[in-house]
Amino acid sequence: MLIVGFSGSVPDSNPAFLESLNKYNPGGVVLYNRNISSPTQLHNLISYLQDHSSTPLFIATDQEGGQVARLNPQNGFPEIASARAIGNINRISETSLWAETIARNLAEQGINLNLAPVLDLDLEFSSPAIGKFHRSFSHLPQIVTEHARIFCQTMNRYKIYNCLKHFPGHGSATTDTHSSTADVTASWNPAELEPYQKLISENAADMIMVSHVINRNYDKLYPASLSSAIISDLLRDRMGWQGIVITDDLQMNAISKYYSLAESLRLAILAGNDLLLFGNTRSSNQVTISQLLGIINQLVLSGEIPQSLIERSNQRIRQLKAKFIDI
Repeated sequence: MLIVGFSGSVPDSNPAFLESLNKYNPGGVVLYNRNISSPTQLHNLISYLQDHSSTPLFIATDQEGGQVARLNPQNGFPEIASARAIGNINRISETSLWAETIARNLAEQGINLNLAPVLDLDLEFSSPAIGKFHRSFSHLPQIVTEHARIFCQTMNRYKIYNCLKHFPGHGSATTDTHSSTADVTASWNPAELEPYQKLISENAADMIMVSHVINRNYDKLYPASLSSAIISDLLRDRMGWQGIVITDDLQMNAISKYYSLAESLRLAILAGNDLLLFGNTRSSNQVTISQLLGIINQLVLSGEIPQSLIERSNQRIRQLKAKFIDI
């Protein structure tokens, strides 16, 4: 259930992480710019990670295009247009070529999970998390759906899992959950659910990422990523999603400033998340696989988390991995 980030771009730079990888068998790793220096280096790193894990890993990254592209010209990869640029062109043929370039670059390196596409509607152009970085295809649900569909299908053709994000909608937020809370209660529009509902009904999605936004239309108390009302009631029961739900990075300030590590793990699992993302992007806030497993194990032993939730998540994870990986 764990996808964890680590420092270093070569195996020797982080032996402790590699040891824990083999010992504890996490669900996957997430790669950022700090892990990538060239195509050859990245390919070798990923091969090493897979070789030293007892079961095949999700190798995840954010390759959306534009300013959110971990594989970029600075580390030897081609420049990729942003989602907004693609949405503005609004031609299926152009979107297909764009998505094909992204998928081919990922597949050649061994990355099998792209934490994209962004389904947020471009409702606030100055939004520090979405609009500012041109991460949305459009403010119109139909255009977002059309281009996201092509993106998802293209990833799958290259045996790459896709991930719709940031449920239930981050596009109207005027603050960024990386640094603070983001309350979208007044600005959120029900139309933000339409791309998710359409792609769920078409079986186009592999997993859905839940954001840390606060949306009191559905939950008066908890952010979306820790909310059973949003994950279990809205996304699963009302919208029919039975696949994997992954959290946004649980070390973002919107969570870590207000919840202890144990409390965020407890609430995230009880809410219905299957994959728990810890990017370890800040040196001052590092967690280890051993530490996370110890907390979860204690929560199960104490009865605060039913073991059945862990088993159900593991079943979903195994089922999705089997789509492209021999496990």
